[in-house]
Amino acid sequence: MRRSQQSRDFQIQVRRITRCDTQTRRLQRAHHEPLAFTPLRHYFEHNVVNNMVTLERSVCVIQSNKTTVFYDGGCRLCRREIDHYRRIDQSGRIRWLDITREREALATYGLSVHASMARLHVYDRDGCWQTGAYGFAAIWAELPRYRWLARALRRARLLPALEIVYIPFARWRLKRRCTVSPCPSSL
Repeated sequence: MRRSQQSRDFQIQVRRITRCDTQTRRLQRAHHEPLAFTPLRHYFEHNVVNNMVTLERSVCVIQSNKTTVFYDGGCRLCRREIDHYRRIDQSGRIRWLDITREREALATYGLSVHASMARLHVYDRDGCWQTGAYGFAAIWAELPRYRWLARALRRARLLPALEIVYIPFARWRLKRRCTVSPCPSSL
């Protein structure tokens, strides 16, 4: 491998690590409290290859070749939207987990029931947690009909604005969900 290729690989790894760290900080701010889970517990290893130091990240949460979506199957609105996305996901690029039925999966990923009920959580292919509007963008990036939307929102830097809209909606949805039927977060 040439030196310039190694340098590019190193830069890509550093960018990916920085992106995940930024998402972790954003996730902690969104919850306004210490998280009930650790989204990215990672450590760095330094390896020397051809007199060049490389930085590798080891993620202590499950890594998958699929994006994993945690959704509330007891919420009619959520279930309808996810069913729509499932129909579009013909290639099976996304793993869909209903948090009301698959509680053991929450523990596997280190996600609490309360946190998963409060916001949409997506564990992307890079091993980073995406929540709220950023989670929807991660889903759309995997779906053929919606990829353009995810790219456009990221390029125009509109995701923070959508997140501002998502936060009150998520609170309203959780409050309404827990008054209409028993709230799974209290189980």
